[in-house]
Amino acid sequence: AQLRALGDAGYLELARRTLEATRKIVAGVAALPGIRVLGTPEMSLVAFTAEGGGPAAFAIADAMKTRGWLVQPQLQGPGSPTNLHLTISAGHLAVADRFLADLRAAVEETRAQPADPGLMMLLQSAASMDFTMMSDESFAQALALVGVRDGQLPARMAGINALLDALPPAAREAALITFVNDLYAPHVPETGGVASETSPSK
Repeated sequence: AQLRALGDAGYLELARRTLEATRKIVAGVAALPGIRVLGTPEMSLVAFTAEGGGPAAFAIADAMKTRGWLVQPQLQGPGSPTNLHLTISAGHLAVADRFLADLRAAVEETRAQPADPGLMMLLQSAASMDFTMMSDESFAQALALVGVRDGQLPARMAGINALLDALPPAAREAALITFVNDLYAPHVPETGGVASETSPSK
């Protein structure tokens, strides 16, 4: 239906603008120091990684979010390094220059940030962590190091993503299951009473 509404010429124009936006963004991203475009993007889908691995890439995603851009972080997997993923459409051509300027500023901002020693220590021990055997207190301490407190996710997700990225796949899955289970587990108040449900006030 959309193709009929646009017509062949309209569809070709959208494709041309998408291709132009892709080429412009890929060239701009590739020109940034410490950034590497993955593969040779032909159209629409672009992935790039940052020198410094996951912590650097995830910090860039957070810095872009504060500037109003959603840059999707992707954890490392078989044959794929940690990266940031873009889906480009024809509409991005009009904002490509602004996006690239904000990305340049985000990269510079993250380079200037000192590494969090607590997070670095946690990431170094991540390979040996077994979330299925952790006490609730130990799990809460690990989450606090990446900014999760009282079950609330932080505004900046770089620490959480860096931890998940550093974990072996089985530990990553166990950590996510443990966290989600904790979100939905009933919590008993400190007074020792039983938690009760209340209706929202009208």
